[in-house]
Amino acid sequence: AETEYKSYDEGKGSSSDINMSEAEPLLSHGQLKGNSLKLHHVFAMSISGICPTTSIYFMSGQIASVAGASAPFALIIAFVFCFSLGLVISEFSKFVSTSGSFYSFVTLGLGKSAGFFTAWMML
Repeated sequence: AETEYKSYDEGKGSSSDINMSEAEPLLSHGQLKGNSLKLHHVFAMSISGICPTTSIYFMSGQIASVAGASAPFALIIAFVFCFSLGLVISEFSKFVSTSGSFYSFVTLGLGKSAGFFTAWMML
């Protein structure tokens, strides 16, 4: 049994009907539909978000061997850059409510080709 879903076209602002057989209802006029994410989806997103953060514990020896005595300074600089990036993502998310993250931000700001390049860089 096929289900009818409404898709929101951000570029034109119009709705169109799409037939999908086994797709989940993810987008409904620019917003995520409630209860569309299951436990395994949330678990996978949590792991993918936590892994880069915890890598500092496993890479501290490598950082110390390369940076030497200035390793704490290098970590402070890295923290400042990561914190700044978090602030930018937070501010962009206030204006663009989509699940596309960097792809959506870059596409809306710089165009489709830059957004496509960003998406490929994230892979």
